[in-house]
Amino acid sequence: MIEAAVLIEANWQPLFDEIWLVTTSRERVIERVERDRGMAREAAEARIRAQLSDDERRKHASIVITNEGTIDELRAKVAARWKGALDRSAKS
Repeated sequence: MIEAAVLIEANWQPLFDEIWLVTTSRERVIERVERDRGMAREAAEARIRAQLSDDERRKHASIVITNEGTIDELRAKVAARWKGALDRSAKS
């Protein structure tokens, strides 16, 4: 497993069996970036505009996980999906 924020932009998709995308609302992204990184709202919005949209990223994703809750809720969603991926791998 590799976390790669610019995986699609770098055209690394052929290197992976699955691509997982974690999404959240634009407002939630801005709130988190302001809180966790101390970035001004305008800078966060500029960064979002410079990136691929979630709609474009979805075209490449095997799995999409929505992250509108807490970090613990996200961890639980990822753990469940990871178990599924391990089960699929064991069967192949």
